[in-house]
Amino acid sequence: MPCDTNHSQSLEINQLFGIDPNEIQFPSTGFKTITKDKFGHQLILLQGYAPFNETKCPSCGGKNMIKHGTSVATIRLLETNGYKTALRATKQRVLCKNCQHTFLPQLSFIKKGCNISENIRRKILMELTKNISMKDLAQQVNVSPSTVVRVLDKDLPTPRKHKSYLPHHLSFDEFNAGNGSPNAMSFIFSDAKTHRPMDILPDRKLHFLTHYFLNYPESVRLQVKTVTMDIYSPYMILVRKVFPNAKIILDRFHIIQHWARAFTKVRIEIMNQLNKGNSEDKKGYRRIKRYWKLLIKNRFELKQSEYKNYPLFEGLLNQSQVVDQLLSYSDTLKKAYDIYQEGLFIFKRLSKYPLDHLLSYKLEGALRHFNRPLKTFNKYKEFILNAYSYSYNNGHLEAWNNQIKTIKKTAYGFRNFEHLKKRCFLKMNRLSVAV
Repeated sequence: MPCDTNHSQSLEINQLFGIDPNEIQFPSTGFKTITKDKFGHQLILLQGYAPFNETKCPSCGGKNMIKHGTSVATIRLLETNGYKTALRATKQRVLCKNCQHTFLPQLSFIKKGCNISENIRRKILMELTKNISMKDLAQQVNVSPSTVVRVLDKDLPTPRKHKSYLPHHLSFDEFNAGNGSPNAMSFIFSDAKTHRPMDILPDRKLHFLTHYFLNYPESVRLQVKTVTMDIYSPYMILVRKVFPNAKIILDRFHIIQHWARAFTKVRIEIMNQLNKGNSEDKKGYRRIKRYWKLLIKNRFELKQSEYKNYPLFEGLLNQSQVVDQLLSYSDTLKKAYDIYQEGLFIFKRLSKYPLDHLLSYKLEGALRHFNRPLKTFNKYKEFILNAYSYSYNNGHLEAWNNQIKTIKKTAYGFRNFEHLKKRCFLKMNRLSVAV
């Protein structure tokens, strides 16, 4: 029967958009039209009626209520078959004769005072966990960017930091938060054992971090056993001040990075000298410039069995043979390479006596660039050796920093640091999405 068909269509629409049939009733005909919104996009507009189903006055509890006009609300729904969809609901207003208060029906699929459905809110929350800009997300779900920001602020409150707990093993690192941070670099720390991010702070300056960590009770701070960090002296001062029982561990990656930068400076200086020499020297300059990555690679990781043609070289060569030919252009470069490889071997295995031998070097000429990291390693020798005693490192924080860079790049930066922090916590599964 026609009536049954229309009723079934109405139920299908209710089920499709998660609408309670008792809250929204659709007419038998003409409840669906295709029109255009204010931006010229095609829009499916549904017409529905919202009756007032309460039998008692919500204010005084009286039953003497009469109809008192209507109010029209346009509610945005999820897309249907690529069309933006909205519901124009005519709400029945009622008047209580006892207390003279008027009321409108409250719909379960939208929040009070809101014009987007709960399905859209859930969609926004789920999409915020992905690498997508808030502007692109707003276009996806047919809302304004301000609405997306509002959902981010209201439905994802910043998690409160419990000042009664700190892990026994911490990792410190920093990242560039861009314009959203009051300072150039922001601070992130985590549990070095479980790799769980603990908090993200807008500043890495010593006075700011000291004030932050001193908010923890002394008994909690005394339980911290190790702190893994890069070679940044304010962090070391911070640990001595707020974590007196903690041992400082210098991250091996940053130690090797510091060492590799010194070798790179030596290589560049030697290359510039070769570029001013005869034709053979200039050939060496071109070869070193092209294959410099083989020089900073661990010599035990060079491929010995794979032979192929290398541009600028003749015949089939493996990587070790290429390196040997590059080093043949300069005795200083060969000596620098041997020192660099000796450092790589020691820092990856970290034994005290070979380290003492390395730190005793006093180098001159182009090799003088090694003196600066050697001086730094001598100063923090105890912290370097701690990296041998403990297996903790900052690799997981470097991975999080890459994720943060991706979030920033996708969003073209953040003007609000709290928004960046929430997006990062969503990515790190530190915020639960309440859907």
